[in-house]
Amino acid sequence: MVPETFVRSGGAEDGLGWLPSGCRYAPAPRVARDQRPRRLRDTMISLEGLALTTGRFAEAGYILRTFAHYVRDGLIPNMFPEGEAAGLYHTADATLGFFHAVDRYLHFTGDLTTLDLLLPTLVDIVEHHIRGTSFGIAMDPADGLLRQGQEGHQLTWMDAKVGDWVVTPRRGKAVEINALWYNALRLLEGWLGSEGSGEDARPFTELAERVYQSFDRRFWIEECGYLYDVIDGEQSHDPSLRPPNQILAISLAHPVLDPSHWTSVLDVVKEPRPGASPNFFAAG
Repeated sequence: MVPETFVRSGGAEDGLGWLPSGCRYAPAPRVARDQRPRRLRDTMISLEGLALTTGRFAEAGYILRTFAHYVRDGLIPNMFPEGEAAGLYHTADATLGFFHAVDRYLHFTGDLTTLDLLLPTLVDIVEHHIRGTSFGIAMDPADGLLRQGQEGHQLTWMDAKVGDWVVTPRRGKAVEINALWYNALRLLEGWLGSEGSGEDARPFTELAERVYQSFDRRFWIEECGYLYDVIDGEQSHDPSLRPPNQILAISLAHPVLDPSHWTSVLDVVKEPRPGASPNFFAAG
């Protein structure tokens, strides 16, 4: 039985919002807001709107440098340590979102001093992801894509959990994680190229090109006109259509999806589907 903290519109069948050809629109359950602790991924998402566009550049730089201080094994904490409580690092997306936040900060400020301070940490983060780090987060050497997942942990933004029940585990290669992964590689390539010789950037250039080719080949569902939500997961590939995850593949500084597919993704995402929750974008 689904706990009462979660709400889903329609019945069991209606809630799935089935599309033709096995393409599935999957409105997610949502957790009551007063039960959600702070998440540092939210800081990565909101930094531009709350700190940069409002001119709070000093505060934004301090936030980024503080986050870098707490990196452990190539991961930014999902929640900072408080008092005697240790930091919690169970997140696959906040660390990659850190690259996006740094990029937006540099766009607004041109603060190369902070970039110089952060660059060794940014390189360390990517190298840890390539080798593999905690919670099953590691690059698959077969295709260069990033996989994640560990029993009992919720590592993506869809992080609802009740007791030991992880509502949406999404173990495997998640679409938005790999969009962020590609973006991080391209950003690091550019920063290394601007700060030193091109030789330092070359390994990340080659890996980024490989990720780009693998992403389009492995995630795109031709008959549906959108991307798998997760591939190589517990049940092979998951065709659930979760709009925010799809959009990251085309909206970051370095989009990972081939431009020939962008219009199709946008058309599918913006068109209302039967059974879709009106609270979808607040879900997770």
